Amino acid sequence: MQRLRKFCSKCGKEEDLETPIIDNLCVKCYTQTKKLLEIPRLIEVTSCSRCGAISIGNRWFYPDTSSKARYIIEQYIASLVEKETDIDIENLSIELDDTSNKWAKIYVDILIKNTIRYTIENTTEIKWKKSLCPICFKRAGGGFEAIVQLRFMNYEDRVEKFKNEILQLFHDYVVEISDVKNGIDIKIASRSIAKKIADIALRMWRNVRIVESFGDVRRMKNGSRHGKQYISIKIINPREGDYIVLDGKAYIVDKVYENGIDVVNSDGEKIFVSLDELLNMCSKMRKRTR
Repeated sequence: MQRLRKFCSKCGKEEDLETPIIDNLCVKCYTQTKKLLEIPRLIEVTSCSRCGAISIGNRWFYPDTSSKARYIIEQYIASLVEKETDIDIENLSIELDDTSNKWAKIYVDILIKNTIRYTIENTTEIKWKKSLCPICFKRAGGGFEAIVQLRFMNYEDRVEKFKNEILQLFHDYVVEISDVKNGIDIKIASRSIAKKIADIALRMWRNVRIVESFGDVRRMKNGSRHGKQYISIKIINPREGDYIVLDGKAYIVDKVYENGIDVVNSDGEKIFVSLDELLNMCSKMRKRTR
């Protein structure tokens, strides 16, 4: 008995090895009729006109290369692709237009009812807007979230190296650097960047004590509390001949070692103070001028 040939009820295409019929439809018409995938036709991306950060899906990202920015956009589009229950997505790839980045080509390899494989192609338009990101907006208005207060007993060349490294790495986040007595104050537009700056200080100096606190705390409309973060970085770097006060007593630094110092009191008595002891006493220790 001759087998009856099947045809697509929509386009009339006859079934063959490359064109199976599913529910009286060829694969192409089946995917178009059933709407197996929801792929966004349009997405909006906001770009910061000052630093190049991008906002997508109500979240700001700060990629340092164009390839990372493209990857973020591609991943966002991929997150919006939704499927029906009778298919599985085996692979999804996205290619952004190289010239204008205004279009994204989406390729989705699907498995229909665990038997038939098919690739769906679609295009998503990318609409770009310009604005200032929250960090650049704060910088433009002189606003900041944190202050890093670096203090030292004696100035050394590493302080200048520290400042240059911060400006090189975090230029877009530094609102202001000001010189103060025995140190510098750095206003930062981001708390997370302020903590990274503290990590740099720990890497650059061994004898460092860091204390974090909050000031100017205000209660927001939603009930949460918001304040400026203060990160105090104290560098214990005494030199021979320095007059210092430890626990209310005056001493002269006689010798400086890697693990501590020898100090002499007014009676000529010499004692050794370890680096750990110096760090523990730093809140009560101060350098005194002659």
